[in-house]
Amino acid sequence: MLKTKFFVRHTSGEGVTPIYVRVTNGRALDRKAPTKETCIVSHWDSENRMMKERFFVEQKGKLVEKRDGVTRALVIQNKEVNARLQELEKKIEKSFKESEGVEFNLEWLKNIINPPVVKEDAIPDDFVAYCDIFTEQKKHDVSKEYLGKINRICRILQN
Repeated sequence: MLKTKFFVRHTSGEGVTPIYVRVTNGRALDRKAPTKETCIVSHWDSENRMMKERFFVEQKGKLVEKRDGVTRALVIQNKEVNARLQELEKKIEKSFKESEGVEFNLEWLKNIINPPVVKEDAIPDDFVAYCDIFTEQKKHDVSKEYLGKINRICRILQN
């Protein structure tokens, strides 16, 4: 059974630290990697393994929940981070269930956290293929005679 847990490495201080994910599946799989998310260490709830969504202050010997504007904005931000972490957890589980014959290494986990960007060459390398793209983009800006001339040149080059 696949288990996904989030954690921070620094346990004290007010510094900003990355949130890590640990994926385990018994003894067969145990991988750790940093996520895109960061947090202030004091805002991390180590019991729930998520960002804190409630903050308390002591008043007259009792703990009272903070409800000022800054705290509310912080709670909203923390809820958004928690939602992104839960979405990442779902992606990891989905990828684990759907993949057959894939080696579950650190590269697999990093590709789920930061999917590789596939760049498509918008402009082909050869001139003949570029002529088709050029005529498609410029067909409303130039005359029909000019487009005909380009098409004739491309046919000559193809032959």
